[in-house]
Amino acid sequence: MRTPPAEVIADVESTSFALSRLADQGLLTTRQLADFQKETGLADLAWRAAWSRTALAEAGGDYRSLLRRTHGFVIFMHGWSGSGDVWELLPALTCAANPRIVALTPDLNGFGGSAFLAEAPAVERCDPHAVMRVVTYWVEMLGLRSSARAQRRRKVITFVGHSMGGAALFYFQGQGWHANEYARYAMAPALLIDDDVRRGFYQALGVSSWARKPIDDLKAQLAPRMVDRLTGAASETSRAEHMRVFEATPKGTLAQTFYALGATAEEVRARRWRNFRVILARDDQLLDVSQILHLLDALGFAPDQIQVVRGDHFFYSISDKDHQTYLRNREIVLGDILHLHEVCREWQRS
Repeated sequence: MRTPPAEVIADVESTSFALSRLADQGLLTTRQLADFQKETGLADLAWRAAWSRTALAEAGGDYRSLLRRTHGFVIFMHGWSGSGDVWELLPALTCAANPRIVALTPDLNGFGGSAFLAEAPAVERCDPHAVMRVVTYWVEMLGLRSSARAQRRRKVITFVGHSMGGAALFYFQGQGWHANEYARYAMAPALLIDDDVRRGFYQALGVSSWARKPIDDLKAQLAPRMVDRLTGAASETSRAEHMRVFEATPKGTLAQTFYALGATAEEVRARRWRNFRVILARDDQLLDVSQILHLLDALGFAPDQIQVVRGDHFFYSISDKDHQTYLRNREIVLGDILHLHEVCREWQRS
């Protein structure tokens, strides 16, 4: 079972893309695709884009004009053993709420339609830092940013990440980007740079020790029960998509990306985190909220940049369990994403 397409939201339509298909159509050169593969270790990168039909009509039905006229992009970055489909209706809801936004949901890190060239990629190819490098490379490759000549009203790129994708956001340095050109929103980030957080996360998923093991030993521990623990109270649609991706992904990729969550060589240092918000779930079974709060405080986050809501690790996914709570959480998430976009736009005007 796959996630319902964005078209179920009124005035929003979507379609799927892949770098390889763009190359086949002559929209990318074979050299560009080869450079991407060499730089990232990925054979391809697939994504889904959603936009407002009204905005497209105002652009005369021309997609290139739509992209030129858009005020920005929201890029949704999924977690381990997921795909762009696990975001369910959130990307489409974003476009419906602000027709000047285009939402993009890439498959990342060897999952879905973005497989690695190697069955067992090197750790530095698939850790959260590498995930962020892939996304920024892809953003530049597609030309999503405003022209370097633009002085004001640049397109805002808002990166939204959950779990592994949320952790990746902490590695975005922003060199060459303007201060209010981008925003970040980390949802239950699996930022495993603290020994206690790392240990608790792996043990919650059924791995007794995080210490480096031969990849074949780690492969043997990866089982469908891990997906069940990972997805918790998520919707049946999201749970089914995680299981589909898990079963379709080479065990070497699953093992390396799982280990790499806590093996990033790059440091995360305390600094000012402009246009960055973090949202955590009170009943998260994988991340100890008190430990994450302590870590965020040490990294320099202000209290007003952090919010804790009810729910588990997939607190935004609408399931039959405590339906109203998760529906409210999704509304909070949507409001925060739109607010970050508008804050960046307002700062650009000043």
